[in-house]
Parts: sequence; structure tokens; C-alpha cells
Amino acid sequence: MSNSAPTANTTSVNWSGYAVETNLGSPQKYAFTDVQASWIVPSLSPSGSSNHTAYSSTWIGLDGDSSNTVEQIGIEQDYVNGKAVYYAWYEMYPKQPVKLDLVIEAGDKISADVKYLGNDTYQLTLDDVTSGQSSTTQVESSKPIRSSAEWIEEGTGQVADFNTVTFTKASATATEPTGTITGPISDPAWQTDQITLVSKSGGVIAAPTQLSSGGSSFSINYEANSNKVASLKVSDGAHAADMELLGQYAASFAAPAGGFSGTLIHDPLSANLTQTLTQPHHA
Repeated sequence: MSNSAPTANTTSVNWSGYAVETNLGSPQKYAFTDVQASWIVPSLSPSGSSNHTAYSSTWIGLDGDSSNTVEQIGIEQDYVNGKAVYYAWYEMYPKQPVKLDLVIEAGDKISADVKYLGNDTYQLTLDDVTSGQSSTTQVESSKPIRSSAEWIEEGTGQVADFNTVTFTKASATATEPTGTITGPISDPAWQTDQITLVSKSGGVIAAPTQLSSGGSSFSINYEANSNKVASLKVSDGAHAADMELLGQYAASFAAPAGGFSGTLIHDPLSANLTQTLTQPHHA
């Protein structure tokens, strides 16, 4: 595959990061045999979402971008009853996740690996380099088709403010008709899917940066303002109404001619400028 292999830019309501497939339009089955990466467990910042239960997890895995299974291992970072909770886990989706007997703290350096060993056997390894703890699990499953590899920050429901996560030493191994290849996310042997996490209304929650020059590192930034609500007060001089606007907005007061009053709203996500006006009230 050439160095000009296409990169897709897609959105998801629960994933942000990168996935690779041999061909985005027609991914090869039983291709990927290994995925690796390192990252630092992010601290959680108090925010509107953190006043309630909020979730985020950092993981690597095989499958899921173009298949119905995911073989994954990673770290959970949640806010529960106003407190940050961290733990390690692995999951052979659609089976339930399994919590690992490791003590995880913000700032710990994590190294992870998901490897297909053959004979329907997968080895999932997570090392806490900072504390020296490690977990390796082997699981048998004949369901996965190993059509993709992923490096993901995931949020379901209310997303916890995880600040920024940076993946380093990200690589994958695939067996293609031309041979077995190990390379970074940007390797020309496969094509990449750059994924942005958005709300159901389309607001950006978490977005990955561009890949590093070597193609093995990137960051995922939590877009703090995307979950916030802007308030707007409209009035005709005698009557007033309060409105809430979902998304990212910057507002300034405008007083157009013709007896109207309103607020000038700028949505930086779409770079659209909209004038919201109120008609004078008539009895």
C-alpha cells in the first residue's frame, strides 16, 4: 500500500482516537495479531460532569472498528459520588469486562499489549511501570476476526473530564498477503481512521491530535466547553425568557435596528454566526 493511503475522519458517540485497518472500505479478516502502546493515567478535573457519576477509559485493542467483537485492555478513570476512581480491566466484548487486581493512580505510566497467539488464544498484558505491578491474561475465543487495531479514549453516558491523554510507542502487527508487518499507526501497510468523540447533538467532547512525525504518538484532548451550556436571555422590553444553548458558544450583545433586541451567538465548532432576535410583543 502506498504512503498516500487514505485517512478517514469519523465521529463516534463513545470513542476518540485512532483505528487502523488494511483497507477502510474492505478490511481484511484475520489480519491483525498485535497492538501495543504506552500512556500516562490522566488525572480528572472537577467540572459540571464531575458533580455526578461520569466515565472515561483509556485502552488499546483489536477489532471493534469494523467488527462486532473487541479484545481490549486498559484503565478506567471515573468520577463516582464526587471522587475519582481508577482501576485496570480487560474485556473480550461482548462479554463483560474483568477488573484486574492492580492498584492504579493518576500519573502512573502504563504499557499495554493485546496479542493473538494462535489457536483462538489471546494474551492481554498491562504493566504499571510506575508501581511495578503487572497482569497477563490468556483467553480463548473463536469469534474475533482481527480486522482492526485501536488506540482509544472511551466515554459512555456522561464523560468524565480526563484532561489530556497521550499515547506513545503505539504500534500494530498485521499479516497481509505481502508478509507480516509491524509498524506505527501511520505505517503505509494499513489505512487509518481518526475518530472524534461527539455528543448526540454533535458537539465535540474529545478529539485526537494529528499523529507525531514518526506516526506512533498522539494526544486526545477533552474539550471542556463541549459539555457546558450557554445561557441566553431574550427580551422585548416587557417580557423576558431564558434559553439554554448546547455546545460551545461565545456571545456578545447586539442591538439591531428596527425595534428588535437580541444576542449575537458564535458557534466555533461550525464557524457559523447566527443572529437570534425577538419580535416586539403585541397585545
